[in-house]
Amino acid sequence: MWQFFKNLWWLWLVLMSGIASIILGAIPAFGETPLRAVGFWLASYACLIVAGFVLWFKEYLQVKALAEKLEKQERALTADRSERAKERLASLTGKERNALNQLFIEGRMHGDRVRALLPGVDFVQMNHATPFLNHDAVSDFWVVHQDWQEVLRRLLSEEGSGGDAA
Repeated sequence: MWQFFKNLWWLWLVLMSGIASIILGAIPAFGETPLRAVGFWLASYACLIVAGFVLWFKEYLQVKALAEKLEKQERALTADRSERAKERLASLTGKERNALNQLFIEGRMHGDRVRALLPGVDFVQMNHATPFLNHDAVSDFWVVHQDWQEVLRRLLSEEGSGGDAA
């Protein structure tokens, strides 16, 4: 915040000593006018408003550029994560992929429910083989890892729609 006020002060002084002082200096050439008495204050306020807008606009452009850079990096990260997810999904059996789908449907599953609903799927082994799962050992709940949810959801739905079409 201090930097903003410092920059505002500096820019306001530049504006006041530039065009504003030329205009204020030219007013007496037109004779005695009521504008002469308040001209300095009007120019001062106008320069302050312009200085504030200029500083805001510079910040806006920087934020916009950073947002575009972040979006570009995020797309690259998503593409990389998608490739890694495809490789890891290929190593899973059909039962294990179905188990991931079931986790998406339920959101999270207790360990007892996992063992009862999905017999033959070793979630502990899946957890060691892929980064897709999170297990809360205290409450014994399984969930799909937050960082992989979007990519996995897309890949599993593509896989499912491809299987239906065949």
